Amino acid sequence: MIKQGIVIQGPTTYYKEIINKYKDLPNIVWSTWEDEPIENLNYISKYIPLVLNKKPNFSGYLNINLQNITTLNGISYLINQGVEEILKIRGDIIISNPNKLLSLLKGRKMSFLQMCKEGIRKDIYYELIYPHFSHDYPSDLIMYGESNILYEGFNFTVEEISPIPPESLIAYHILQKMNIEFKLNYDHLIKNQISFFMNDCFKNKIDIIWINAKHNKNITKTDIDKNIFDY
Repeated sequence: MIKQGIVIQGPTTYYKEIINKYKDLPNIVWSTWEDEPIENLNYISKYIPLVLNKKPNFSGYLNINLQNITTLNGISYLINQGVEEILKIRGDIIISNPNKLLSLLKGRKMSFLQMCKEGIRKDIYYELIYPHFSHDYPSDLIMYGESNILYEGFNFTVEEISPIPPESLIAYHILQKMNIEFKLNYDHLIKNQISFFMNDCFKNKIDIIWINAKHNKNITKTDIDKNIFDY
């Protein structure tokens, strides 16, 4: 029997909404910052375990160091509890049916939500040392995989500002751990045991709601009528 768990990482702004949705699930932890509002932390700790982290001096491009530290320490906590596969989400992501999603993902080595087809999202095409065709929503918001693979994916920090998006760096470290050539190409990833689960959400009417004040959207419903994604 595979033991699954959930890491909620990042700020606690939406703590009541998040706790109301996830508090009854087993093997769940919220990894956040020690300077979060004490009332938020006290409320969360009544329902699920907390891992408190000290913020680094350098946050990195698009706060990648912040994301990695909270995620990594949350993963470490669950590994110590014997959790073998982990769903990683942010503190502003609500899954309408987390139990159903976990059952669909069980046994997957590594699974991202979705990625854009090449040449579609030219507005966020990155001129880097490699072509980056919008590996959309892979790791910043939600992802699933074997605990040791996820651990290595987040087990790094950066020391300088470099305009490489966090999702690319995280995907790079994950593929490196899996001994897969780093190419953000759908067919290449599928052939190498990387899967995508947006289509599973569509078929099973699972909503993934991003309640961040800046975005505030249901990702699944936003994309359901589009044909620009690979799943």
